[in-house]
This record gives sequence, structure tokens and C-alpha cells, in this order.
Amino acid sequence: MGSRLRLGVILLSANAIALGISVQSISAQGISAQSIPAQSIPAHYVPAHNALAHYVLAQTGMASVIPILAISAIFLIVVYLLLLRQHRLRKQSTGEYEVWKRDEQQLINDLRQSAQRYHLLVDMSPIGICLTDPGGECVYVNDKWCEFTGLSPEEGHGTGWEKAIHPSDLQRVKETWSKAVMAMEPWEDKYRYCHQDGKIIWVWGQARSLLDENNKPLGHLSTIANISHIKEAESAINVSEAKFQAVVQTAALGIVSFDERGVILSINPAFSEITGYDEPSLLQRKLVTLLSGAHRKTFKTAFAELLSNSLKKRLQMTLDLRRRDGQFRTLRLSLSKPCVESGGSNEQIIAVVEDVTERLRLEEEISHAEKLESVGLLAGGIAHDFNNILTGIIGNLSLTEMNSGIDRESQELIREAQKSALRAQKLTLRLLTFSKGGTPVIKTMPVEEVVQDSALFALHGSNVQCGFEIEPNLDYVKIDEGQIAQVVHNLVINADQAMPRGGQITIKISNFRQPNDCNSGLLPGRYVKVDVSDEGVGIPTDYLSKIFDPFFSTKDTGSGLGLSTSYSILKKHGGSIKVVSSVGRGSTFSIFLPAAQSPRQAASDGPPPEANSYGTILVVDDERAVRDVTRLSLMRLGYDVVEATSGEEAIGKYRRTINSGGKFVVVLLDLTIPGGQGGHQIFKELKSIDSDVKAIVMSGYSTDPIMSDYRSYGFCGMIPKPFGLKELSNAISLATGKKSSPVEQADY
Repeated sequence: MGSRLRLGVILLSANAIALGISVQSISAQGISAQSIPAQSIPAHYVPAHNALAHYVLAQTGMASVIPILAISAIFLIVVYLLLLRQHRLRKQSTGEYEVWKRDEQQLINDLRQSAQRYHLLVDMSPIGICLTDPGGECVYVNDKWCEFTGLSPEEGHGTGWEKAIHPSDLQRVKETWSKAVMAMEPWEDKYRYCHQDGKIIWVWGQARSLLDENNKPLGHLSTIANISHIKEAESAINVSEAKFQAVVQTAALGIVSFDERGVILSINPAFSEITGYDEPSLLQRKLVTLLSGAHRKTFKTAFAELLSNSLKKRLQMTLDLRRRDGQFRTLRLSLSKPCVESGGSNEQIIAVVEDVTERLRLEEEISHAEKLESVGLLAGGIAHDFNNILTGIIGNLSLTEMNSGIDRESQELIREAQKSALRAQKLTLRLLTFSKGGTPVIKTMPVEEVVQDSALFALHGSNVQCGFEIEPNLDYVKIDEGQIAQVVHNLVINADQAMPRGGQITIKISNFRQPNDCNSGLLPGRYVKVDVSDEGVGIPTDYLSKIFDPFFSTKDTGSGLGLSTSYSILKKHGGSIKVVSSVGRGSTFSIFLPAAQSPRQAASDGPPPEANSYGTILVVDDERAVRDVTRLSLMRLGYDVVEATSGEEAIGKYRRTINSGGKFVVVLLDLTIPGGQGGHQIFKELKSIDSDVKAIVMSGYSTDPIMSDYRSYGFCGMIPKPFGLKELSNAISLATGKKSSPVEQADY
């Protein structure tokens, strides 16, 4: 370093000396600067290394050169001294300099590594990065931005970044972004990018301004995050929420949420319908205030237990709620605490509420109906046995009455006994109807006696009076006597209960013709109409459409089966029932019974028709009294009789008779034989032996389907128990197509 410095000073000094010599040589020759053109100066007078001297001589002349040279010499000396001093100082601080050089190199390396890390961070960032100049033109985008858009970095530069934004969002984004950067405020927005392959992605863009030391913008840095998965999740949540709300709003069960204080937060329409309150009336109201007084404490205790027990998540209870209209409804509540509000400790309780008032009532009525069914089975069994007993009584009375040796007074006593037996028979018919007999056993008869007897029987011990208005020459009807008696009994009982303080029931019976052009639901034709009117409390309009529903009743002690049973019976008869009622003025129930084809047509009460010949009849019954009276009656009619107590015995005797060339005119089969084959099974066996067998079915269960439709089962006749000589004779005549032998039979 020292040698180079010294060489430079020597060169500068030599240059100055050469310049001085040249000037002196020119001055000695007397040549002025003005007289010598610059271009005419010989080259050997101007050293090649001294352009400055040449320029001075050419431009300023000789007079001005000397001071300049003096100054140049002084300047050169000063520069030399300064350089010499600096050289010495550097030489003295050689150790510190080397340290500085090493630190400088380390700093450069650190800056280089930092820059590499920055570029790696930007290029590998999961978010897009875009750098724009102060005018908003893009100068840099990273790889992730290119991945989001499908554009190359060059395509994104300038205003190319605008091509990535969805056309529907572009104007809004530009306006909000420009407004924010002009105010040097942060910017953010959610919008859509259109990838070059057509795919749409949702992004969340944020931008900040880059400022210099004077707070002037150097550019703007934007970050773009792909939030498509968030949008998809939000969409799924919205769909799920919409479905949940649809379920809640359309649910048949009431749904209510409330906080830990029991204050209602939300309800659905079903809960509003259950309580009778609209939503504004229930919100911010405590649920416990809706409950009946007796159940409020129960709810509070259970509710407190649910809140205090962290392991208990659900709770069920049955409570009574008082509706807005004052009615009490029984509710079944299922409480659960499914969630805690985020960021807090407030628990929301969800209650699913079911109005079980009707269900409990139906369960009670079903239980009651099951009890009635049990009683009905008992009643049916009693009626069956009682009919067997009555068959013996009535049959023997019929035979005794025909005895010519009985005086008139005894005959009168026998007739009274027969009447009592017939009344007992009607009682068994009612028992069979009560036992849910089923299909009616139809016969043609007058209806007025059935109506009168049933009505008066129903009013025994009542303070209600009953009057009858019966039209003359009423048509006969086709009815099951026991079932229609039950219908009248039900209607009269209802009318009696509608007048607890007494009153008047009026029963009117008349002929009725339904025209062809009437759409009342009743088929055109002739009917007998029975009107049962009372002066009671009447039936509210809202209940008129429900009174024939099973188990519907407005009475605390009612079963709700009376009118529904009556409706069913009349439908099976091909008839109908209607009601007209006014609250406070009473009700009128009208029943319509199909009239017989021939008015006043009934079975003959005269003596049985004569028989043309005799024959043998097989009687199969497990009751000895029935067999005895049937045998005596058949013998009185001129028939021989073979008896059997079981199906096996009957089949054996029938087979032996056929095999020996004999024949039975008809077989009388009891429908029900305890512990053995019944009449239907026996008849099938007999048909396999003799396809021409004729059989008449007998039963104390007169409401059995076989009795009501015996021909469909192959029988040629049927006799409901109890029966007398006349019924037996008529049945045999109809089955065989022959008349019975002449007998003298009193008209009873």
C-alpha cells in the first residue's frame, strides 16, 4: 500500500514539473498564448500525459497558468500528506479491519439466508400472496395463488389478477379494496375465484398497505385463503339446520327449550297447540307456571335433580298442564340437557312434550272394554246354558199344553208359564248381544213390541216418563230381535241420563220411504223409523261428529261403547242412525230399520202344516233335557228319533244306518258340544258318508255367524234355542219341503 501511494505522489509531482518546464520554454521564445493557436502547438511541446496543461494553454493563455500551477502543487502536497496519514492509521488498525470484514461477510450471509427463508416461506405458504404497487398493479404472486387461479405469475401481473375473481364479485371487491387502500386501512372480504378449469372456490382475502418512513404507500400486500371447505361446512350446517327446523316445526310432538331457571326460550307450533298459547305469550315465561298446582312441586324437584346431577342426562315425567282455555291435559315430558352454550355455562334444556290425555283415556277404555269382553264371554256362556234350560221348559210346556186331558185353568197357567219363559228368552238374547255376538240372525217380525219392552225395561227405577206414538199398520221389519232391543235400550239409557232431574222421553214409530233422489246415505226403499226424543241438555255441535266413535263419551262414568255398538248393529241390519240436537233443548235419535218385502208378513201362528209321511230324525245334543224335549216333540209330529250325545256317536249311528239301507229325513245338530266336535265338524263328516245329508243347526249362541248365514255352510235350516214345538215343526218343514203331521197346538 505504501509503495503504491508513493508512486502516485511521484507521478503527480513529475507531471507538475513537466508542465512547468513546458511553460517556461514557451515563455523564453516570446510567444504569447494569443498568437499561438491551440491546434498549432507542436506535439512535442505538450506531453501526452498532460491533457490538463494542453487544455489550459489552449483556453486560458499563459498568463493564467502560473497561479494554477502553484495551487496544483500545493493541493498535491496536501493530498500526499493526507494519504500518508490515512495510510499510517490503516496500518495501525489492521486487526480491527479484519474483524470488521469478517462481520460484514457474516452479515451478508445472514441476509442471504434470511432472503432464502423468506422466499421459501412465501412459495410454500398454504395461502395465496399477491403484491401490488401503489397503483394497484400486481408485481408478484406466489405459487399458491397460481394454484388457486390456474394462472401463471406473468398472467397475474399488472391487472391480470382481476381475471381470477368471479364476475359477480369483481366489482364489489375492486370497490371495497380501492376504498380501503386509499384510506390506508386494512381490507378483507369473502368472494369467489374462478379457476381456469371452471372450478369455483371461495376465498377469504385480506390486504394491508406497505408504508415508507413518511407513511407513504410503497405497495399493498394481499393474502388469499381457500375457504371452500368452510363454505361447504356452512352449507351443510345450514341444510342440517333447515332440516332440523323443518322437523321441529312440523313435529306432532311439542318441543320446547328453556334455560336453567326454567324460562322458555323457544317452542314449536305443536307445543303452542297443546297449551293453547301463542309463541309470544310463552317466551320468557317459566314452564312451571303452566302446570297444575299439584304437579309444580314435582316438576321443580325433578328439574333440580336433572341440573345438579352431571351423570343424569334425561328425565321423564307425566304431569297435568292447564291450557289457556282452562282445560287440563295430561302431558308426558322427556327432558334432556344436550348442550352448553359456547363461551358460557348456561345450559339449555330441551323438552319433548306429548299430550297423552286421549291415550290414557283410550288405555282406560280398552281396559274397561277388556273387562266388558270378559263379562261378555261370561254372559254368552250363561245365555247358552240358559237357552238349553229354556228349551226344555218351553218344549215341555208346549207338549203339556197339547194334552187333551188338561182343564182350561191349567192351560191358562201353562200359557202364563210360557210367557214368562219367552221373557226369559228375550233376556238371554240381550245377554248374547252384550257378548258381542256379531252377525245378526234376521227374522221378519213387528218392531213395536221390541221397542216398548226394551224402553220400559231400561227405565226401571227412573224418574223419567216414557210415552209412545205408534203409527197404525206398521210394516214388519227384518231384524235380530235381541240386537235391536239392545239399540233401543242404549238410546233410552242415554236419554234418561241426559235428564238427571227427570223429564219426558217420547218414542215415535212410523213407516218411512226413502226416495231415490236423496243423498242422505240411506238406500232408497221402505223402512220403519223409530225416533227417541228427550228434553235433556243436548249435545254440543263439536261433539256430534264424534258420538258414534268407539270409546267417545262426555260422561265420567260412560264407556263410550253404547252408541258405537248401536251404530254397528244398525249397519249390519242395512239400516242407519241419525241425530238432531240443540244444546239446552234436547236430542232426537232416529233409527231406520229395513221393512219386510210384504207388509205385515210374519210366520204363521196357527197349527203346523200336515205331514205326508213319516221318517227318522237324528238328534245330536250334549244336553239331556234338550234331547228329551226334542225327541218328544218330534214323536208328537210323527217322526221316529235316534239320539246321540257326541260327534263320534252320531257319525257311528249315521254310518250304520246308511250301510243297513236306512235313511234319516234330517239331522238336528247342536252347534257347540263341549269337549268334542261341534255341529259344523260333524256335518262335514256326515257329508263324506252321505252327500245328500240334510242337516239343521241348533244353538243357544243365536248370534254365531253360522246361525246367521247357515246356508253358506251347507245347512238347510237353523233353530235358535230355546224353541217350542211350532218352531221345530216349521224348521223341519222348510228343510225337507214337507208338511208335518197334524197336531193340535195352542196359539201361544
